[in-house]
Parts: sequence; structure tokens; C-alpha cells
Amino acid sequence: MSAPTPSENTILDPYFLGLSFLVTFAIQMVFFFAASALKMDKVTDFAYGLGFVVLGVLLLVLGGTFHTRQILLCILTCLWGVRLAGYLLFRILKIGHDARFDGVREVFWRFLIFWVFQAVVVFITYMPLTFCLAQKVDSPYSWRDSLGYAMFVVGLIIETIADQQKFAYRNDAANKGHWCDVGLWKWSRHPNYTGELLCWWGLFSVSSAVFHLHPWQFVSIIGPLLLTMSILFFSGITRLERMADERYWFQPDYQQYRKQTSPCGSFRRQSTARCRSL
Repeated sequence: MSAPTPSENTILDPYFLGLSFLVTFAIQMVFFFAASALKMDKVTDFAYGLGFVVLGVLLLVLGGTFHTRQILLCILTCLWGVRLAGYLLFRILKIGHDARFDGVREVFWRFLIFWVFQAVVVFITYMPLTFCLAQKVDSPYSWRDSLGYAMFVVGLIIETIADQQKFAYRNDAANKGHWCDVGLWKWSRHPNYTGELLCWWGLFSVSSAVFHLHPWQFVSIIGPLLLTMSILFFSGITRLERMADERYWFQPDYQQYRKQTSPCGSFRRQSTARCRSL
């Protein structure tokens, strides 16, 4: 079997990395300047999801090979991106304000740094798929495909249900002043992020099925790793945990919930007796 080769439709480089970076950066900067000029945060998360959708469609078309794996990767990316972008846009229009950007949106350079970081995350997270979509010759179906598709489906289901449950909870006036602890949120403090990470590790697994004759492409594992680090330690869970602690820490039930419930990745609750001993 001949080794997979990059696409002949070369733009800047045979693996579309340069094009992917420029397109990603351009999308984020267009939305940044609009958001900065209007001092708003309603398009921040929308631009994040949209970036993945644009990259998926653009690179599939430019690659021009349309192998089954490539088509499925594009479809799954668009499904994930459209759902996330649409939901987050609807949510921010509904609530009207994103407290994460208080003290940030008003300062040009701080706001710019956030958007640049978001562009870097989109570009690097998508890198495994960029390599796969640039391949001219397909590779046989493998266990990586099965594992990746299963992870993506489970992840998307978890992420979608978690978003819906929290949105419904927050929009019930009876829950004002209380944290979401129903459904999946009873078992994990951030099940939506658990689902997102499953999706992107799954997409990496599928993409890596074409890396076996070009082992250097496994360097693109930095994509899901960066996303994981970003969610766990930078723009995701850490910030949300800090905000929740400021709001609810004075409530003993919240402290119990925090001790008893995993932050991300484990849908297993510790026993009350175990929590009291911590």
C-alpha cells in the first residue's frame, strides 16, 4: 500500500497548516474588533464554534479527495460547531451578559489577549483534522476510527444534555441563588466540558488513523492536550469554579456538593461519610 501523501492542492504548505492558521486568526480578529468596538461579549463563544465549522468545510473542499473518513470528520466537526455556536449565541442573547469578561472587555489589550489565545486554541485543536483532511491517499478503517466515533457520539450526547439541563435550571426563577446540581450536574460539576473533551479526543483518534506511515504527525496530539489544559486550568473550569466559590461558598450545602462531586471527567459521587472525613 502506498503511503498517504498530502494534498496536491497546496496553499502555503502541503498540509494546509499556514492556511488554517491564517483563516482561524482572521475569523477571530474580525469578531474581536467588532466586540471591542461595541464593548460586548455576545459573539465570543459564537466565533469559537464558527471557527471549527469554517475550517472543516474549507479544508475538505480544498483537499478535494473526499474520502469517507474526511467527509465524516467534516460532518462531525460541523455538527459539534453549529450546535455549540448556536446554543451559546442563544444563551448569551437570553441572559444578556457574560460575567467572565467583567473587567476584561473594557481593556483593549486584555480583551485582545483572550481572542488571540482563542485563535491559537482553535488552530492547534484542529491540527489533527487538518493533517487528515490534507491527505490525498486514504488509510484503511482501523480500531482508532471505531474508538473515535464512539467517543465523539458519547461526548456530544453528554455535552448537549448538560447544556440543556443547566440552561433550563438557570431559567427557572425558583433556582435563583443556587448552583445547578440536577441531572448530569449531580454527578459532575462540569459535565459539558467532559463531553467536549470526549468529542475532541475522539476526533483525534479518528484523524490519527492516517498517521501510521507519517509518525511525526502524532505531534498533533498537542491539539486535544492544549484544549484539555485550557479547559482545566485557564479559560474553562478554573474561572467558573472561582466565580461559583465567590457566589456560594458561604452555603454549607455548596461546600458539601463541591467535596462530593467530581469537577470533570468522572460521573462518580463520593459518599457523604467520605466527604465529611475530608
